[in-house]
Amino acid sequence: MKALDFNFDLNLINSRKILPTPQLKQALEILKMTSQELFEYVEEELEKNPFLEVLDRMNTDTEGEELKNFEKIELDENVDNGNRLKYIIPDIIVQESMGKFKVLVNDDSIPLIGINEKYKGINTFNLGGEAKKLMQGKLDRAVWLIECMHQRRKTLKKVARAIVSRQMGFFKNGKSYIEPITMKEIAQDTGMHESTVCRTVSGKHLQCSWGIIEMRGFFKYME
Repeated sequence: MKALDFNFDLNLINSRKILPTPQLKQALEILKMTSQELFEYVEEELEKNPFLEVLDRMNTDTEGEELKNFEKIELDENVDNGNRLKYIIPDIIVQESMGKFKVLVNDDSIPLIGINEKYKGINTFNLGGEAKKLMQGKLDRAVWLIECMHQRRKTLKKVARAIVSRQMGFFKNGKSYIEPITMKEIAQDTGMHESTVCRTVSGKHLQCSWGIIEMRGFFKYME
């Protein structure tokens, strides 16, 4: 199974050189999901696919982000904050240390899954016909879903870093220093397609010293 490359595949799709495969469609849907939608989706996959299991974060190499409870703030003065949620789990955490900003993906926002230990090294060659096809299909789907999780994390971090780079005034001095940017600018900074940037920030939140912010609030508009 080839490595996932959103930008490369999207460029080909938009130039009409290839059609989106079911696997790519699934990957793009996962990228666009909110963290709550993602956990619900993965829970359904765990019920259907015995090859998948939830991994213990204590035994994995994660970024170990510090999560704090912040009130959600809006960057748009015209947004009614009367019914805003006050305790949202952010997808990205931006930490400042000695004048520099570190961008982290919040471990709690992405399910940590892997191949079930009981099925590692399984040999489908000993199975026949439909049984082999079924088992191999479930294994391939599990491997692909794990790859989608890695790609979501990687893409989120890359886009967040580009946003922070263009919004240093805000992160250093606060809301009044926000500089509205466009999807096109972040796409150019990251080498991604604009639609990938749009999917990445959709429904995602960033935590910094000023509070929890909806990532699309940094943009002038949503394409």
